[in-house]
Amino acid sequence: MKCAVLEKPNKISIGEKQLSALQEGQLRVKVELAGICSATELHYYRGELENHFPLDSFNSYFGHEGCGTVLEVGPSVTAFSPGDRVTYLGPSYTEESIVSTSRAVKIPSALDFEQAIGEPLAVVANTLDHYSHWLGQEVLLTGAGSMGLLLVQGLRSAGARVTVCEPHPKRAELARELGAERVITKPDTAGDELAERFAVAIEASGATSALALCSTALAANGVLIIHSFFPKPVQLDMLPWHCKQVTVINSHIPTDQELRGKMEKGLKLTQQGILDMSRLVTHRWRLDELDKAFGLLDKAGFSIKMVVRP
Repeated sequence: MKCAVLEKPNKISIGEKQLSALQEGQLRVKVELAGICSATELHYYRGELENHFPLDSFNSYFGHEGCGTVLEVGPSVTAFSPGDRVTYLGPSYTEESIVSTSRAVKIPSALDFEQAIGEPLAVVANTLDHYSHWLGQEVLLTGAGSMGLLLVQGLRSAGARVTVCEPHPKRAELARELGAERVITKPDTAGDELAERFAVAIEASGATSALALCSTALAANGVLIIHSFFPKPVQLDMLPWHCKQVTVINSHIPTDQELRGKMEKGLKLTQQGILDMSRLVTHRWRLDELDKAFGLLDKAGFSIKMVVRP
């Protein structure tokens, strides 16, 4: 079967791979759709997270947002059956995959695959759960990529007044359409204007400058939720955290059990019409076009959510 291989930084090819026999707690899945993660996977593509090449989805997180149809179940697996549609965290830049049942959930029949990419939905649901402790508070959200725009949807449904910082005009406009009360397109000059205004700030861009802006914008006893991914050490003035008694929450899901629960919650929010991933899909690629997809991502070409259909 065909499988994408990151041969070295900035070079993806299509190779052949043989799947091993299923073990306890595993599924063999026909991959129907894979989301491209513009956070971790872009850093893999650039060679910033791994220096042992070649890499594929089976030996790294290069390709981990999977959706597919179960073809076969391993010994003693009773919760899944052939024909089930599933979303999972695991190998996805491949025609078929072996998936752990601990990282997979069934997709409700009402949802198509583009609505049901479970891993990003899980992370968004996790951040929304953190925000739920401060319902009704005004929120600053930095970044309106796919994750940020999902957060806009969820925060508005929770009744939050959301200010979004996003310099890209198309993303900024979509943030307005999805319910942001205010959108700031020049965040680099907005520090004084936003200073100490917000009870909650959510960083969803992965930019160190945005993290600093969140620190400035928080009021006394404010809450900073770090939704984004920082692969390298960052230099940040923590004095505002100290002086304002800021609570800092890292919105990462550390265990498979929590991941499955959050994926189920994200799918439920999608069923309820609160989250809509499919509205954010801007590019659809074949597996043999993956190198082009990452070339666009690496050059900061416009995209929101890109997906691959193996």
